[in-house]
Amino acid sequence: MKRILWMVFLCLLSLTTWAQLGTNELNRSPEDDCFEDLGGNRGVLILSEHKDLVISVVNKAYPTTVDLRGKGADGNYRYYVIVDVRDTKQPKLEVSRMGNPYRASLLVSLKTTDYLQAYRLEEVANPIRYDDQTMVNDVHKSETEAALEFSSTLKSLQVKCPPELGARVTSEVSKEDASLLEVRVIIPVAKLDEARDRLDSLQKRQVELDKIMNSGQLAEDAPEWEEIESTEKRLEEAEVYLANLSNVTVYGEGTNLLSIYIGDLKPRILRRYVVLPIVVEKEVFTSQCSALMDEGGRLFGMRKYKQARAAYDKALLTGESVVADLKPNIQAAIELCDSCLFYDDLTARCFRQIARMKKEGNATQAEVADYASYAIQYIEQIYRFNPDDYYLKRIELMKGLLMSMDLQVKFTFVEWKTFAEGNPIPGVEIWIYRGFTPLSSNSFSSDKRFRRILKKEEMNFQQVGESGADGIAEIELDRTNLPTGILFRPKEDAPQKIVYMSFEDLMRRAQGTYMKKQFRVKMYTK
Repeated sequence: MKRILWMVFLCLLSLTTWAQLGTNELNRSPEDDCFEDLGGNRGVLILSEHKDLVISVVNKAYPTTVDLRGKGADGNYRYYVIVDVRDTKQPKLEVSRMGNPYRASLLVSLKTTDYLQAYRLEEVANPIRYDDQTMVNDVHKSETEAALEFSSTLKSLQVKCPPELGARVTSEVSKEDASLLEVRVIIPVAKLDEARDRLDSLQKRQVELDKIMNSGQLAEDAPEWEEIESTEKRLEEAEVYLANLSNVTVYGEGTNLLSIYIGDLKPRILRRYVVLPIVVEKEVFTSQCSALMDEGGRLFGMRKYKQARAAYDKALLTGESVVADLKPNIQAAIELCDSCLFYDDLTARCFRQIARMKKEGNATQAEVADYASYAIQYIEQIYRFNPDDYYLKRIELMKGLLMSMDLQVKFTFVEWKTFAEGNPIPGVEIWIYRGFTPLSSNSFSSDKRFRRILKKEEMNFQQVGESGADGIAEIELDRTNLPTGILFRPKEDAPQKIVYMSFEDLMRRAQGTYMKKQFRVKMYTK
């Protein structure tokens, strides 16, 4: 009975504590998690059908980078939120649409560096959340099973489990309170144990194989190479399989999806949850402040950044009580306006210079190309803040003028020793890859392994450069025939490993202009 009363209290509490949340909800999307070079930092990937999100980390101690990386293959915009490795491992995200006071708020737990943990921003009619009500003495009396119990006023509540688990789900109206639905999930842990044991066994075997491979005594035709490749593939499959088993989904009619982690379940464990509706009191935001925010969003969408900033400034100065709560959103919107204004001004200067040179008629093609290249760089920056098709058309127009000119890329190779750069690295070979098989740095875990792959796919690889004594190498590529990926191969006896990256990733991370890019390659050195 005490538990029921506590749940009712939480439901009432949700009317006040969560009243100012909007109907945008961040739902975990583990299938979209991915490794990404974030410079040793941690990251969140937010997927949304909207291109006008305002994202802030409210408990940050160090600057946070929010980067719109365009659309993915699924049609959703991809936002990278990069959190400094020195900062909290539990950033609190607030996400809203430009000009909209309603926002999604979520505390996320990040563990792995250079890894993006994915969430989808979805608009739902009936948002819900859950609260863990498990007590120390809660036990499920079974030597082979664990149990989950959910209580909610939501009569359409459902719990979906991976079919491989063989879980049993039952629901009934509470005998103590007819307004509550109780859902009980009985989970045999045998499949979880099997998946965990298989993954653990493969991880141990991979460590053994890595030692053999790194010893340098493995011949190129040794049979262990086949086992190394098959073990890596089976390990990846085992990780995916366990991840798919490790979450149950809770939802109702018109609600967001809640993901409950169960990857650590053991026999006799009982966990209890209360699923709470989130009440959105939209009338709270019927104010001058919200009207000004809406006006700012409208002007931003029209690319009138100066006027949009003025509207957001006025929103901060209304003096209304709601301003304090919305201040992070408003300040994030102002920062976006300032960034767009800055690059808009630089773009205009480039166009004025190009117009002047054409009028005077004494400029070389290289000089015009230089300003056009800078203009492309600045417009691309604006597009990252405001992905309007207007900017894409301008970018394509400028690129068309420069398509006949080669792409120049300057690489600087340096040692990377536990958050600090070391000496330049000479003798690093630069290879381009034109194949279609997906590759990663793990594909080239040793120089012998690279030679094996090169022997099989020689037609897809080409060496195009090598770093000098200063660690610098410069290459030129035909812009109409760019490669799929690029590979940096240190000397065979060097303490660094081969680094591979897709060419798309290289271009996204490189600095410089459209004509000449610069990229600093930090190679981990023991």
